[in-house]
Amino acid sequence: MASGAVSVSTTGLALSLIPASLLADKVGRKPVMNTALVLAALLMVLASFASSFQQFLLLRSLFGIALAGLLKRWRWRI
Repeated sequence: MASGAVSVSTTGLALSLIPASLLADKVGRKPVMNTALVLAALLMVLASFASSFQQFLLLRSLFGIALAGLLKRWRWRI
């Protein structure tokens, strides 16, 4: 069951990366990242109070969507 919850989150993240990046280009990265951080925190708190596994999976998928707004481009310096 735990792997299903992680899979749902990862799928939500994968499906929302491009729309989140387009939104960040249009609106700006800082507002998108701040909103995504608040949403991700709220969704994880709500997931802890889920009364059924289906509600938990729904909240985890929304969490994955919110995570897409938190990712930014990392620059590696050697």
